[in-house]
Amino acid sequence: MQLEQDFVALVTGCSRRCGALLASQLKQAGADVIGHFRTMTDDVERLDAMGCTMIQADLTNHDQLLHMIDYIMKHYSHLSLLIHNASSFEVVDSDYQASLKQLQHFIDVHVSAPFAINEALSPLLLKCPQQHANLIHITDIYVDNPAPKYRSYCAAKAGLHSLYMSYAKLLAPKVRVNAIQPGPVQFLPSHTQQQQQDILGQTLLNVEGGYGPIYEAVKFLVLNPYVTGASIKVDGGRSLTEWKSV
Repeated sequence: MQLEQDFVALVTGCSRRCGALLASQLKQAGADVIGHFRTMTDDVERLDAMGCTMIQADLTNHDQLLHMIDYIMKHYSHLSLLIHNASSFEVVDSDYQASLKQLQHFIDVHVSAPFAINEALSPLLLKCPQQHANLIHITDIYVDNPAPKYRSYCAAKAGLHSLYMSYAKLLAPKVRVNAIQPGPVQFLPSHTQQQQQDILGQTLLNVEGGYGPIYEAVKFLVLNPYVTGASIKVDGGRSLTEWKSV
């Protein structure tokens, strides 16, 4: 993909894994990339060296979130692409009080922060010089089939999924808004060999996809001018199987 001149992309959660790959690929495709991150990592330093504008903010911290939004509004006249990739994922805490704080954390990251960013930066999307701006919410196949032990995470991701549909209606026709629902694209370091085998056994393609397919879905959504309000599952077919969370 070779992007048009003046293509500006904002990607949240770029400190590692999927966000780092998306920011890197978009930069190589010619985008002026704004990369949000919470924690400094080697990937953040690499993206900075590539010429991405890296902005640090804890999305659960109201002041830091507003500071990031304010910086973007002051330094950029438009946005061509906004990807909500930042995520937090944990098993529900067994302690009741801790589980309530955990739920609020998930809501802050997956619902409140994307809502605030969309509300504030929609005018920049509407001013993009391309035919359409693109807003992409990266949600999860769990929004359709929630896993009980990740119930607070699933609920928050379902909120993010609902928001993409609202903004698809609100920002049409200038901004196309879609969602990507990843499945087991990349194992976590915490996954045991048995867990990996169990996940692959519940996935039709029986392979670990990696983050490349997520970028391919982003490319499709950016390049196809007649897609909005859609949700694309990138899960190797896992959502079609009788699977259990591991």
